[in-house]
Amino acid sequence: MKVKVMNHSEKFIAIFLVLIILGSFSGFSSANNSISYSRQNSYGFVEEGDIYFLLEYKVMEKRKPFWFILPIERPPRVHYQKLFLYRLRPEDNQLVQLGTLREEFPFPAGFNIQYTQFKKTDEGLVIAHRAKFGEDNTVVFDLRIWDISKEKFVELNGQINHLLRTDDPVYQEYFGEYKSPWVNNPGVIGITEVRLYLEDFSEEDWDLPREW
Repeated sequence: MKVKVMNHSEKFIAIFLVLIILGSFSGFSSANNSISYSRQNSYGFVEEGDIYFLLEYKVMEKRKPFWFILPIERPPRVHYQKLFLYRLRPEDNQLVQLGTLREEFPFPAGFNIQYTQFKKTDEGLVIAHRAKFGEDNTVVFDLRIWDISKEKFVELNGQINHLLRTDDPVYQEYFGEYKSPWVNNPGVIGITEVRLYLEDFSEEDWDLPREW
């Protein structure tokens, strides 16, 4: 019986097919995939000794790479993602989850709490974070007001949250002269400073889901 010897092209095709098959198996396998937890806080705002800040919390599962000649890393699978408002009371080392600002996930492109803006008014604590990109990649802010004494978000013009461009009259009313967290914004403290306050709290103190 005569054995056919593959030429270079046929060998390449055979190896290519084997890699594709192996890659497909690795893509469906979930063994040893790790779960990771991410907490990202915003700037803080100090009011009568209490520190208010936003927290983005995500639960992610690392997926195995897809093999196509070389391993190609895939983005993690997001199982849980929410945005919360917290209050930290350093005087008695108390951390309280006050409310939820966003529950649907994944969050859209442009979402970012790093540049969250705060302003204390007679109505309450005005909070605006970058919610998404709008038309022409313009930034759209989610603006809402937290009533500190009633401990709840209150309505503004008949609704709780407002998705606003920076040229919107409502945004301009509160943040029209906003330049940076450190210019004419008494009460604002940095992201790193907030983290230093939080570093001694346990996972249970956060009141966030851990089992997945």
